[in-house]
Amino acid sequence: MWTHFCQQCIKKWLENSSLCPTCRRHVKIRDYRPVQTQICPKQIIKCTSSDLKCQWTSERDEFNLHLQTCSFTQIRPIIDQLLNQLETLQKSQIEQRNFIQAFINNGYTLSRICTECCCYLKLPRILDQSNVMTCSLCNEKIESEQIAVHSCLTLNCICKSCFAKQTPKITPSSYKRKLSLSEEINNNSDDSDGFISD
Repeated sequence: MWTHFCQQCIKKWLENSSLCPTCRRHVKIRDYRPVQTQICPKQIIKCTSSDLKCQWTSERDEFNLHLQTCSFTQIRPIIDQLLNQLETLQKSQIEQRNFIQAFINNGYTLSRICTECCCYLKLPRILDQSNVMTCSLCNEKIESEQIAVHSCLTLNCICKSCFAKQTPKITPSSYKRKLSLSEEINNNSDDSDGFISD
């Protein structure tokens, strides 16, 4: 008589006995073959809402009973809806960030991927006190804090990864200059029609 057993369960059983647990015939582990489903009702499983931090683990045959009372499973539709809203807000935030970058950068967004293999910004080997950099396309001298607002007429964009690699870390004095630049932009935007600022 052939019945279905979990591989772990039957191995454990045959370690202690050479008899089949159902028909009591003498058997060996090689007499058992894996079934297609390979589902054992006594296998220990996690809740399908374990990604939501449900701590439940028990035998598979108790799973349906758990699903009826699992609060994590019950709130999953709400959480999925909130995750979709979060994704929409993140996309909107990226669009707004691109709009602001384009506004600051004379209508051009900063490109996310370097389309050419060259770096557009060349950092001098010896930095002076002013941290002046040279754009390799137009050879214009630019302070490192103002590279983000530099619009190269040759390419009309600045590669973000090149900017991040080539720009030295911000010093307290350069941070103050950056703040004054952003205040100036905010003041200019307050005066313009149709632009709303907080």
